[in-house]
Amino acid sequence: MELDFDKYKAQQFCDNPDCDAYGKVAENNIRTHSRLQHQVYCNVCTQIWVITKGTFFYNLKAPVSLILEVLKLLSEGMGIRAVSRSKGVTTDAISAWVLKAADHVNALTVYLEREMHLTQCQIDEFWSYIFKKKHLSEDEMDREEVGDRWTLVNVLPRSGFIQTVHHGKRTKQEGEEFIKTIKQNSDGEAPLFLSDGWPSYPDPTLTAASTFEPVRQHRPD
Repeated sequence: MELDFDKYKAQQFCDNPDCDAYGKVAENNIRTHSRLQHQVYCNVCTQIWVITKGTFFYNLKAPVSLILEVLKLLSEGMGIRAVSRSKGVTTDAISAWVLKAADHVNALTVYLEREMHLTQCQIDEFWSYIFKKKHLSEDEMDREEVGDRWTLVNVLPRSGFIQTVHHGKRTKQEGEEFIKTIKQNSDGEAPLFLSDGWPSYPDPTLTAASTFEPVRQHRPD
């Protein structure tokens, strides 16, 4: 599968802020400059660009079909070296594609989360250890990223969507940053927070949201 030039072209718009057609789609101002090079131009300001600008495929030289096949195999659990042997692609290239895809997905997720309305948030945290626990060299021991790391997550119960992920230590400061990030990634309205009762949650939720009401469980009579 290769890029559908006409489909991509139909979705293009001029991103030149000084152009009269800036940001307008389907204004009949986008013209073909080179199908071979996947280039179009704006006939209002004459700016030229490639149709993959702003997408994951921008500046990638490998065929789109190959890149998608590699990422698909990785998502299905095949290791990088196995994919490298199977598809004839270097491990460095595969790693670069994965990092580029991750950055693009993160940027797209942040964009789509803007003004997201939250009703319930299941906030939790889990522990992991970075690197190794024994026989560390002095240089390894001095590295900030080595050691205990806590991952704080906000899961939307109804959909299972992980709305916010925060890495750090299990401290009050990290808890505050986590709650602030949840609010920043939403419309700002206070949702119902469900948690394991970690003491670092109540204060920041009060600051970022409204009131704190602990759930009391009652035994049936």
